[in-house]
Amino acid sequence: MKQTTFFSQIVFWGTLLLFLVTFLVWGFFLYFIYLEKEEAYRDKLSVAMHDRSVLLSQSFSDTHFFFDSLLYEGVIGEYLSREDRVLQDPELLAYFESRSNLQSIRDNLLSLYLMDVDGVTLVSTDSSLVGQNYSFRGCFKDAIRGLSGMDVSIGVTSGELEYYFSHPVRDPLSSDIRGVLVLKLAPSFVSSFLSENISTLPSSVVSFVDDFGVVITSTSPDRVFRSVASLSEDDFSALNDLRRYPGKNFVSLGYDQPDLDMSLLPSQNILFVDDVDSSLSNYSLVAAKKLYGTPFSLIVEDVRAPFFFSPFFFLSFGAVFLSFFVTFLLYLFVVWRLSYPLSLLHKSASLIVQGKTPQNAFVSTRNEFYVISQAFSFLLNSLSNSRFEFESHVSERTSALQSTVRRLRDVQVVMAKLVSDIRLSRSQLDHANRVRTALLTSIGEGVLAVDAQGKVLFLNVAAERLLGVRAHGLSDFSLESFFSLKDQEGNIFSGKKHLFYEALYSRKSIDTSLYFVCSSYASFGCFPAHLTITPVSLDNGDILGVVCVFRDITLEKKVDRAKTEFVSLASHQLRTPLTKINWYTELLLSDEFGSLKKTQKDSVVEVRKASQSMVELVGALLNVSRLELGTFSVNLQKVDLESFVKDVTDEFHVSLSSRDIVFSVEVGQGLPGLSVDPLLLKIVLHNLVSNAIKYSLEKSRIDVSVKFLTSGAGVGGRHVSVDSVLFMVKDTGVGIPEAQQDKICTKLFRADNAQKMSVDGTGLGLYIVRSIVDQTGGTIWFVSRENVGTTFFVLFPVSGMSKRETGGKSLEMV
Repeated sequence: MKQTTFFSQIVFWGTLLLFLVTFLVWGFFLYFIYLEKEEAYRDKLSVAMHDRSVLLSQSFSDTHFFFDSLLYEGVIGEYLSREDRVLQDPELLAYFESRSNLQSIRDNLLSLYLMDVDGVTLVSTDSSLVGQNYSFRGCFKDAIRGLSGMDVSIGVTSGELEYYFSHPVRDPLSSDIRGVLVLKLAPSFVSSFLSENISTLPSSVVSFVDDFGVVITSTSPDRVFRSVASLSEDDFSALNDLRRYPGKNFVSLGYDQPDLDMSLLPSQNILFVDDVDSSLSNYSLVAAKKLYGTPFSLIVEDVRAPFFFSPFFFLSFGAVFLSFFVTFLLYLFVVWRLSYPLSLLHKSASLIVQGKTPQNAFVSTRNEFYVISQAFSFLLNSLSNSRFEFESHVSERTSALQSTVRRLRDVQVVMAKLVSDIRLSRSQLDHANRVRTALLTSIGEGVLAVDAQGKVLFLNVAAERLLGVRAHGLSDFSLESFFSLKDQEGNIFSGKKHLFYEALYSRKSIDTSLYFVCSSYASFGCFPAHLTITPVSLDNGDILGVVCVFRDITLEKKVDRAKTEFVSLASHQLRTPLTKINWYTELLLSDEFGSLKKTQKDSVVEVRKASQSMVELVGALLNVSRLELGTFSVNLQKVDLESFVKDVTDEFHVSLSSRDIVFSVEVGQGLPGLSVDPLLLKIVLHNLVSNAIKYSLEKSRIDVSVKFLTSGAGVGGRHVSVDSVLFMVKDTGVGIPEAQQDKICTKLFRADNAQKMSVDGTGLGLYIVRSIVDQTGGTIWFVSRENVGTTFFVLFPVSGMSKRETGGKSLEMV
């Protein structure tokens, strides 16, 4: 029975090993589930905190944009440069109140004030602050050093928690700091973002913390004005110097860990700290993230039961012991099932050796051991017969393998040469890629590439500098999480309205200088930029993404504004002598100074024509300057489109009477009353019709029409998005060369064939038309073929022209 005992021991130890393996597998399984749950939990918290921090950073960025818009017109700098300036200057106070309407600022604004370099308040929307000295505030000290400051404090006069944002006011010539602008906002500026629970962690406590670790705002009121960690004596001294929270004790919340030092928090990543109490009954996960470019941080605390006391853990642990019990029963069954027939087999073998015949030796194991013994005898006989066949087969296979080895050696030589060629090609390709990357990185203008889903693919050094980011930290971020566009009115373009997606879906390049570029990671606010956005496509037409080349045009904007103001001033000065010339030519032609000879009168007539051309040019230049400076007015009135269009076109019948041109006017049915500025609309139609007449040949045709279009209708290769009114001027004249069509409607440009046909012309008419339409909420485009004709389309929504709050000067009809 030694064999049987030995076999039983093998089965026993094998079963024990199986149990240990099962126990270890379950243990690792539970451990990895714990890690996965913890990682998923932290990922959800990271995403939620990132979204919340992006919203807060965007709100702080709006304050920079607000300061830039205040300083743009130079009103504040002019006040500071005056020697006779007075406290609470009415004009500057009115300017402050008119500008305090930015959406994200207006709802939380407490006051806006201007201080001199000594910290004395000069002008404020809160009159109680005028004459007060706030030089002790940290935001004032930052601004005097030339930085944009952020601070929080309990107000001296209000006794309430308030947020302070400061910005230095520099002399435009010497760049010396002349004063400090301060924006004071209510606590709701931040608390509104914290009041909404994090959807993935509804039981979490969200707190907003300053640079000393003091909780300013929290979804749990008992944490306000408590410190994340114990404050040192130096911290208490610094807070007293800043007069930030007078009378507060700052009891610690108990997170006394070196990792939660607010001054050492990473600016990009989220810091997680585990906190388990001594009874192991509560487990807290504390997450902290510093808001980029600010002294503030977000802290989220989530309290939950430890994983090892969860129902899942108990169920899993019970499953392990259940598996042990099942394994033990399996061991008993296997030992009995295998040991008993082996003992019978041993007994029968002993009887056979003694020459005895066993009785029913294999009855109990007929299905296993009896069949095996019979098969063993058959295998002994078959093995002898198969040996010769096997040796013969091995000899044949050996010969075939030798032949295969020789062929493989030849293939190996060919493959070695191929690998060498591939390595050479790869080296050349890597070198070419490094050269292309170096070229893109060295471009002086910002280069940004995103894929079709808006994920960032590439940023060069110039783009990193302009946006205040690092390229290696944005590979998993979408474009809109840090890069946004604003128009002149402060409207943010995001989602499907973002110019990147417009270029992507239209498959056309966009070149514009009408927007401000804003980055949530930049501490200097937004800047005006020239953008060239181009879709990138493969040969089969698939769009890979878009590439944007942009640059800061702040200086160009200032130069262009100075040039426009100069043109406006020069045009005004030219009017007086031109008026005198016109007056005296009229007197000469009316024989007030005596009769003129025919040659003299002809000369005076030519002088009058030249003077009138100069008057028209000066009027056009004045219109251009008012459009570019935004000082023109829009006086909206409800007009009857049918009578209005006919009145405008009737003025051209005299000029058409001497030319064989067919002129028609068509007014559609069901036209709504349109709210427009009659003068501006007349300038638009008058320029389009006069151009059609000027560049039409004899026996041509000009059609003017106005009709109502419903949303979704197509016209001129475009689709109408809302119910609109369409004005169309169509001619069969010389047309516009295809190579020059992209320059039409730009300042002082005239097509080559137009210059040959008519020497007169300033190249300002269509530029004025486009500027009026664009700035009053309309759309203008054209379709043209050279020597076939041109059709201009002007589209306004049924709501009419956009209302303008600023500007008080009317344009002139020229």
